[in-house]
Amino acid sequence: MEEIEEILKRRSRVEEESGSESASEEDETDHDALEREYWMKRIELETYETLDELPSLRMEREMFLRRDELEEARRAERERMNADERVGRDARIETYTIEREDVNALAGPSILTADPRTRFRTEVFRPTVALPTMTVEQFGEIERREMLERELRSAERELERAAIRAAKTEEQIEEEELAETRRWDAFKDDNPYGSGNSRLRPCSAARVAIAGGGLIGASCAYFLQRAGCEVTLIERVAVASAASGKGGGFLARDWGDGSVTQALHRRSYALHEELAEALALETYRKIPTLSVVGGDGLEAATPLVSWLDGDIAMCRMMDENGTAQVTPRELCEKLHAGALASGATSVKGEVVGVMFNDDGTKARGLEYVNEETGERHAVEADHVVIAMGPWSTRASEWFGIKVPMTGIRSTSIMYEANEKVMNEPAALFCGEDQNGCHLEVYPRSTGEVYLCGIGGSDYVDESRLLPNGDCDRSDKITPDDKRVAAAMRSFGVMSKSIAGDGKKPMVTQACMRPCAPDALPILGPVDGIENAYMATAHNCWGILWSPVTGEIITQLITQGKSDIDIRPFSPTRFMSRGQRGRGRKMRSEEVGEQW
Repeated sequence: MEEIEEILKRRSRVEEESGSESASEEDETDHDALEREYWMKRIELETYETLDELPSLRMEREMFLRRDELEEARRAERERMNADERVGRDARIETYTIEREDVNALAGPSILTADPRTRFRTEVFRPTVALPTMTVEQFGEIERREMLERELRSAERELERAAIRAAKTEEQIEEEELAETRRWDAFKDDNPYGSGNSRLRPCSAARVAIAGGGLIGASCAYFLQRAGCEVTLIERVAVASAASGKGGGFLARDWGDGSVTQALHRRSYALHEELAEALALETYRKIPTLSVVGGDGLEAATPLVSWLDGDIAMCRMMDENGTAQVTPRELCEKLHAGALASGATSVKGEVVGVMFNDDGTKARGLEYVNEETGERHAVEADHVVIAMGPWSTRASEWFGIKVPMTGIRSTSIMYEANEKVMNEPAALFCGEDQNGCHLEVYPRSTGEVYLCGIGGSDYVDESRLLPNGDCDRSDKITPDDKRVAAAMRSFGVMSKSIAGDGKKPMVTQACMRPCAPDALPILGPVDGIENAYMATAHNCWGILWSPVTGEIITQLITQGKSDIDIRPFSPTRFMSRGQRGRGRKMRSEEVGEQW
């Protein structure tokens, strides 16, 4: 086009010059040459434009050839739409699509500007895209039919299995069951970590229902929620209402060395330090531990702390660098708050049962009762965790297994700390005295001196822990006044500045620690029941072991196994001949309350 314009300009100049008197024959020749060049360029341009319009001309021709057919299809379509507005667009596509391989190749500038032509072209040459091929009702009908077919096949298989079983003798059935048991035992030997459940499957985004709002339950909720699970925690009375709110909070790193609980001690001791920073705990600190004997000796001992200003027969360093303390209530409440902040749910109620699938092989939630309204509620879940301390013995009925449990009901007291105690913190483990006490003394950074190990503990059996028993809930556990008086006498002899002259403690209280017959925790998946776990019977180490317990339960649910070998703690282990070594021990040295 630019070349033609240039030729026209040159031709115009030549014409002006040829009209003058001085025009020559050569000028006439130039004019004729420009005229010929001009028309050659015009012919070339028109040829190109014609070729460019050929695709559109073919499209237009195709539309006019199909116009009658298209109009008829449109009328039929309107009739169908009026009859049923839910007809899918796929019907229109099937009506209008042109079965030609070169449809997508048609392209080029459009020379049709009229609205009808534009509409025809849009509908004739509709893109062949995937659109819905059925209505919601049609899809629902297919789903229902397939469901009925699955149920029918399942019923047929069940009838076949029943017929096969009916044809066998009792001896054959027993032999098959024995073979299955042996295969299961072999599997557990090959898969030691987390092998307590043959159906154990890892799941990081699972719904988990936890029974129990103490330190064990709160720790499980904290670690599970941070791992991406959806946690619901159910507590009957209040968070930290039992031993988790009234325990001493003593932590020891290597007092389990050489035993099956060594890994629990060491890992959880490290986790406490990590949690202290993560949760901004104010009461966590490392302190030395002393071994003390009160009373008159052959030669009075020199106490290692100035607030032991009474009669001390012996005082020596027991553990200088491997012990620490935390106030359990603060830890429990902050773990609970951390879980809630991450999205967990906490409800108040008494857990009364576990929900199962039809054949009772898979736990699918917990049932609880709102004690204020009497209403029964269900919490559906992919996994359930029983962490109710001594009251976990109720799971015997729920899971059909034996969960022997003794609740050790003990009294504790607290005195107000003086300046010497605040400046020289140290935990004390004291020998048994004439008052029947073997005191454990824990000065706290918040200004209290906590005392337990005052003797005379009540050993509560399962019948008293079950519903309607005298110890069936945490707020029924009350202190023993006689043991309070005994502790006052014993500590008053050793620390006159804190408890001398008959000073009364600022707090008297009692709680129960859960203990299994072999004094080992009940921790891990429940054999034979998919997605069911127990975490209880931690005895006097419940506060120390609470973080690692939460970590282990989280690993079992999200990874299918735990980093620590938990085989000795199986909830379904045979317990009638268990080792009876209850109480605290530091290597071979007896400390704390023994049975």
